[in-house]
Amino acid sequence: MAIISGGLLTWFLQFTAKGKMLRAVIHDPEAPLAMGINASRWKVSAFVVGSIRAALGGAFTAPTISVAPGMGVEVVVMMFAAVVIGGLGSIPGTIVGALIVGFVRSLEENLLIPAWAAGVTDAQKRLDDVYSLIPVAADFRHRRALQLSGGQQP
Repeated sequence: MAIISGGLLTWFLQFTAKGKMLRAVIHDPEAPLAMGINASRWKVSAFVVGSIRAALGGAFTAPTISVAPGMGVEVVVMMFAAVVIGGLGSIPGTIVGALIVGFVRSLEENLLIPAWAAGVTDAQKRLDDVYSLIPVAADFRHRRALQLSGGQQP
């Protein structure tokens, strides 16, 4: 379901005129106003669609696990890290970032010392490992940008 929903959203944002208008509003809220696009309407529409997708995700997830206030905070933090690692505004980059975060979490939980063996009883250690990837990814992107620009500082 998530793959279908994400694919449809990507198609909408990349290949439709309305998706391009929404991206224009997201990147520069003032420029679309000069072209007659109502930025406020598009912001509200994006919020409504995002809220509906979140509600559907919760509705599909709730029957399979116990629901409690504050649940999913760790997932939100991990996905934030995936977006930052993959590059803000890049859907393929976010997918790569999610794969990197998943790989690091799997590596840590299966090959390295488990958190419970080290006396860590919460998820903070796993979050620290994922957060340590963010500066590494930023440094990699900076070096890549320098390489592409011929070595000159931006």
